[in-house]
Amino acid sequence: MSRILTVISIFVWLCGCASRDYDKTADWTAEQLYDAGRKELARKRYDSAIDYYQKLESRFPYGGFAQQATLELAYSQWKHASDAEAVATCDRFIREHPKHVNVDYAHYLKGYIYLSENTGVFSFLGADLSEKDPSSLKYAFETFRELIVRYPNSKYSEDARARMQLIVNTLADHEANVAEYYYNRGYYVAAVGRAKEVVEVYSETPAVERALMVLVQSYQEMGLDKLRDDSKLLLVTNFPGNDLVSEVEPKSRWKFW
Repeated sequence: MSRILTVISIFVWLCGCASRDYDKTADWTAEQLYDAGRKELARKRYDSAIDYYQKLESRFPYGGFAQQATLELAYSQWKHASDAEAVATCDRFIREHPKHVNVDYAHYLKGYIYLSENTGVFSFLGADLSEKDPSSLKYAFETFRELIVRYPNSKYSEDARARMQLIVNTLADHEANVAEYYYNRGYYVAAVGRAKEVVEVYSETPAVERALMVLVQSYQEMGLDKLRDDSKLLLVTNFPGNDLVSEVEPKSRWKFW
C-alpha cells in the first residue's frame, strides 16, 4: 500500500512540474504573439508585453512581425523603467534594419528615452550643482540631431528640433546655475570658467544674461577691472534692461550662504 501511495505522490509531483513548465504560447504563430503583445501594451501591462515580444523575436526572428515587435519591445521596456535595455533595443533595431520604414522612430524613441532619463536635470534646486551630470541630455541632443540629419523629412523631425532647443536651453541653464553656485561660495575662477562656457557655447540662450552677471561680479571680486568692464559692456549692450547696478559692489566677505 505504501508503495502505491509513493508512486501516486511521484506522479502528482511530476504532473505539477509539467504544469508549471507548460507554455500556452508554445505553438502560437508570430501573428498571435504579436497580437498578444499589443493587447498587453494597450493595457499597460508592460512586463507581459515584453515577454510576448521577446518570445516572438526568439521564435520568428525574420519578417515584419518581428521587426515591429522590436520597436514595441523598446517602447515597453522604456515604460517598464528599463531605460538601458530600451536604448539597447533601439540601437539593435537601427543596426539590423537601417532601411526600415520606421527606423526614424527608433532614433526618436532613443532620444526621448535619454531625455526622460534626466527629467530631474531640469531642476537643480537643492542639489550640489557642481556634481550634477547632464550627460544623458547631451546624448539626447546628439540622437535627435542624427535623426534630423539622416531623415530631414521624418514626421518626428519637427518635434526633435523643438526638443533640441529645449535641451540647449537646459544645458545653458545648468552651466549658469553652476557658475552662480561657485560664485556664491567664493570660487571665482571656477565661476568665470562656467560662465564663459555659457557665453561662448550657448550664446543664443537666455542664460547668457545670468552668465554675464556672474562674469562682471566675479571679475569685480578678483580685482580684474578691465575684464569686469568688458563683460559689463556686453551685458548692458545685449540686455539693456538688466537690473545690475551701475557700479558692482564686492560681495560681503561675511555673508553666510
